[in-house]
Amino acid sequence: TITMKKTIVLTLILSSLFFQSFSQEIRFGALAGLKVSSLHTPNKHEFGNSYWSNNEVYPMLNFNINAYFAYKFKNKIGISIEPGYISKGTEIKYSMQQFLYSEDGPYTKLRKHFIYTPLFFDWYFSERFSLSIGPEFAYHLSTTVIEPYETLKYDAGDKPFQLSANIGLNFKIINHICIGIRYSHELPIYDPKYSSYDHYLQLMLRFNISKNLKYTR
Repeated sequence: TITMKKTIVLTLILSSLFFQSFSQEIRFGALAGLKVSSLHTPNKHEFGNSYWSNNEVYPMLNFNINAYFAYKFKNKIGISIEPGYISKGTEIKYSMQQFLYSEDGPYTKLRKHFIYTPLFFDWYFSERFSLSIGPEFAYHLSTTVIEPYETLKYDAGDKPFQLSANIGLNFKIINHICIGIRYSHELPIYDPKYSSYDHYLQLMLRFNISKNLKYTR
């Protein structure tokens, strides 16, 4: 009928206008990151067992690997999601007079393993620079505990999920390669008695493995 034809034509026109006005690029890729991670411990005296005293938290190197999916609107705003694997953790040195492994005292390295998904809202300053900010959702798989004479592995324990806040700055080197720097800090979603929170500073390298898709009339 004439009414149906008009409806179809109007739908096609509106769809065309929508894609021209709002949709500009769809990107697919992969990224890897090297990070310096640690624990933020506001109440250090509550961390660890009661017989430990004067513990010191040191940063340690960890890594991540992710898939990358992004949708960029024409008004310099976009969204991106990066599901993948990440390790977080820290090195803790203790001072305990009863047991000394070395002059520096005993130490423990904690490496936590997560499946995680950062979700970013991207603001493109220019063709090369962009700012990313958003939440990070993580599921804790296990923790590896590295001590002077043994390495142990534990399950996730009583904090299986993490919610963190992320912010980062990205720079496109060439059309398909981007580097970035990010900071992430875990948010206190559990009982306040948990007084240690993961945080990290990350250097990231991203490669767009598929051709940018642009919607044009």
